[in-house]
Amino acid sequence: MPLRLARIGAAAVAMLGAAPASAAGPAADPCGAAAAQRFVGRPVEEARAALTPGPDTRIACEECPVTFDFRPNRLTVRFARDGRVTSASCIN
Repeated sequence: MPLRLARIGAAAVAMLGAAPASAAGPAADPCGAAAAQRFVGRPVEEARAALTPGPDTRIACEECPVTFDFRPNRLTVRFARDGRVTSASCIN
């Protein structure tokens, strides 16, 4: 019986590992950070005007506190004191 369970477990692990973690697609960029990279170095007002406001998009200054809950589909755009965007990512 333990050998049978081990085989089932090994098969499950093999199926889960079938797709490489670095595969391109929605899972690789769930929040659209790649497209938002165009705002880095630009005035934050450009990002505010172009991005759809909502729970999946936030714009915050580098020093501003933000929640650290794990939401990979949320785009976080950070800007510096000079008003220029410094980063756009799917993490804080």
